Amino acid sequence: MLRKLYATLTVLLFSAATCFAQGGVLTGKVTDAATGEEIPFANIGVMQNGSQVYSGVSEIDGGYTIKPINAGKYDVKATYVGYQTVEIKGVFIADGKNTYLDIKLQPQAQTLGEIEIITYEEPLIDPDTKSGGTVTREEFQSMPSKNINSVASTTAGVFQGDEGDALNMRGQRSNGTDYYIDGQKVIGGAGLPQSSIEQVSVITGGLPAQYGDATGGIISITTRGPQSQLFGGVELIKSLDAYGYNFVGFSLGGPLVSKTDSTGYKQSVLGYIISGEYVNEKDDDPSAVGTYEVKPEVLADLERNPLRPATIGTGTYLNSEFLTAEDYNNIKYKNNNRNVAWRFNAKLDFKPTANMVLTLGGSVDYNRRHAWIYEYSFLNPSNNPEQISNTWRVYAKITQKFGTDEPSQDQQTTSNIRNAFYTLQVGYANYTFIEQDDTHKDQLFKYGYIGKFNTYKGRTYTYSDNGSEGPGIYQTGFQDTLVTYDPGTNPYWTGDNGIPIPYSEEFENPNPLGAMYTIQYYDLVPGDPSTLAQ
Repeated sequence: MLRKLYATLTVLLFSAATCFAQGGVLTGKVTDAATGEEIPFANIGVMQNGSQVYSGVSEIDGGYTIKPINAGKYDVKATYVGYQTVEIKGVFIADGKNTYLDIKLQPQAQTLGEIEIITYEEPLIDPDTKSGGTVTREEFQSMPSKNINSVASTTAGVFQGDEGDALNMRGQRSNGTDYYIDGQKVIGGAGLPQSSIEQVSVITGGLPAQYGDATGGIISITTRGPQSQLFGGVELIKSLDAYGYNFVGFSLGGPLVSKTDSTGYKQSVLGYIISGEYVNEKDDDPSAVGTYEVKPEVLADLERNPLRPATIGTGTYLNSEFLTAEDYNNIKYKNNNRNVAWRFNAKLDFKPTANMVLTLGGSVDYNRRHAWIYEYSFLNPSNNPEQISNTWRVYAKITQKFGTDEPSQDQQTTSNIRNAFYTLQVGYANYTFIEQDDTHKDQLFKYGYIGKFNTYKGRTYTYSDNGSEGPGIYQTGFQDTLVTYDPGTNPYWTGDNGIPIPYSEEFENPNPLGAMYTIQYYDLVPGDPSTLAQ
């Protein structure tokens, strides 16, 4: 017996060091509503969609603890011989936190045998020592934002500058905030389909030791698990304004294999849930007062004729320096700022025995956008850099409980270990980020190439009285006599409407706009190097 107990404790200590998320805890006391006396050995069932998913029994002092419980909203049913059954609706279980629920049972003699239904009320003051807040799935779905950071910013002590921006907790820098998804520390993006999120927990103070050196706070995201009943849904959103917001989301889940337990409740042996969403936005962060652009026809003329001769001295002026207010438009959206994202999440639960659960899960967060740069917005929006980020992660988790979910009174009195379990979790995450020109991509030698320059040199001479061979004319070196420029074939083509055509494989010059500056400079200034230097 001692060997078994020692081995159990060793596994528990090892699992605590390797896994963060172990579900929530439901704890409290069962008492007689009339006398206040503790009721031992009362059966406590944690129900979801009419099926019992967790259970426990009160101790000799009436106290009970059920763990681990996946985050979510449950109904709790308490029964005992000679007492009226009580069912508490909507009990909220948060990941990594204790939920306290005291249950009072009415003696059967005072009732007609009905089940007493009670709606759970969250306490105004959370007895847990951690400060922060938790957003449930129902609350998240009713919010106007689908962004995790914006949802977390509704918690006291969390600051966000604008929709979707990074978070600052308790005055710390944004990189002091750590993110966790299903117990796995986030590397890369933390985006998930909204329909896959069960809750978002924000911890701003009293950080548990397992979170290490987070100086700001913790955002822990728990995804929704498989249910005992088949469910699914599709969401479509399309904006009718100028910002071009398009959204498609879906979720589907339920049991693949079920069985009926001894109490008559159906339990899922093998269940799944998959969810995903696709977002396409013309401008995901528009200004309330709009923004400005150079009129397309004016911009096209500037690109064909970027320079003009200087009226004083030598050299040239930029034609863009002579724009007036009539050359601008006020538009509602930012040019070339489209954002495309798709996210996918899946989870599979397998419960081969009453005390063991194996979970396999994974998610993908892909984003492709053109970053808006203020300095480019007037004259160069077509060259906003393309940013591509891709994060994917997978994990496997096994939870093993000791004892049975339906212990008898004898088992309760003789058991040496109660409410013991261990969780082992392993995961892998991959994150890539690319910033590039969407035309040149990874062809590095096309960046900045505007053509070929040929320099012709001539000898230079001077007269010297003290030359090595006496007075005479001596060569002193070389100087540039001519610099020619070859932009390649068709450096700049335009369509029938005069609007520039982007670079394609037909064009030999990969940067036609840059080539036009050089071509026009050579047209305005002769190829004499001394003149060019001016």
